[in-house]
Amino acid sequence: MLMSKSLWIGLVISLAFLALFVRTIDIDNMMDSLQGIKYRYIVFATVIYFVALFCRSMRWSYLLSTFKPIGARKLFPIMTVGYMSNNLLPARLGEIIRIYFLKIRESFRVSTALATIVIERTYDAITCVMIAAVCFTILVYAGALKSNEFVFNLPLLVSGIVIAFVFLIALICLILFGSKNKPNGILIRVSSIIPQFMRHKAVEFIYLFIDGLALLKSPSKHFKLFAWSLLIWVLEASVFFVVSLAFDMPGHFDNILLFIPAILLLTTVTNITTSIPALPGSIGIFEITGLQTLSYMGINSGLSGAFVIVTHLVVLVPVTLLGLIYLWYGNISLMNIMNKRDVNSNDKDPGINCEITEI
Repeated sequence: MLMSKSLWIGLVISLAFLALFVRTIDIDNMMDSLQGIKYRYIVFATVIYFVALFCRSMRWSYLLSTFKPIGARKLFPIMTVGYMSNNLLPARLGEIIRIYFLKIRESFRVSTALATIVIERTYDAITCVMIAAVCFTILVYAGALKSNEFVFNLPLLVSGIVIAFVFLIALICLILFGSKNKPNGILIRVSSIIPQFMRHKAVEFIYLFIDGLALLKSPSKHFKLFAWSLLIWVLEASVFFVVSLAFDMPGHFDNILLFIPAILLLTTVTNITTSIPALPGSIGIFEITGLQTLSYMGINSGLSGAFVIVTHLVVLVPVTLLGLIYLWYGNISLMNIMNKRDVNSNDKDPGINCEITEI
């Protein structure tokens, strides 16, 4: 029922943004831009995207290494299936799928795996906001944002500050929780509002989740996590940059030296807005956000529309196809996983029949 509601809400939001996208772009100009595309850059951008995904697997391996050494090569298929699921299922359920596969493949506790994913997403958000703030400041100072398109928007500025503050507070809370050896006070307060029949299981889950935050006790590990996150987002931005070369977009920019911060800003902004509920793959929101960001930089709507559509396809289609191949090769049904049924009753691995919610 919840999944159905999420799907309908996302559908309405995505259709609204897609309608706005279509009304905003110059269709004829966009088609001309698509006809002149240089496909070798699209292939190169796809390769870079998978390199970024493997780096995400390496960062996850680093997070999990505190509890159990698992190589990035083993985590890459799980990461790929998770991203594929985010592209096909509503409410970013790919994170649950990742936890599920880590459970059945490596016998990893759900609560601990969840803690590592929360750390991942918090660092991603903070890194994105930081990059966006720096690049936005550079572009405003250099006058790269067109005065006839961009106006100072106080609510937008306040929203950005609030988002950055929320994720900073989230990181601080994670650090504080991770540093507590005996979080009894927290557990007592939480358990008092939990029904008796599920209190023991919930308290155990919270204990294990907090135990999963143990990595955050070391300042040096924070530095390494930030370094990994920065590398990942530079690679993500490289995907956008290489796709822009397929359209000769740098030549349309007034100051080519400012094109790099512009691409970094575009990458982070389009990814930050994917937290808004929408269809799987953030269809609609990604397109209108990218289009509006490029319009502020003076790029015409036809070229911007073509670039945004192709970039979205690059980050959606290859990883989705590879994820489906992994599922097919493992004889696993995604719908069976979501329905909490046995994935493969003939599999000899006894862990294959666990449920997503099992600790």
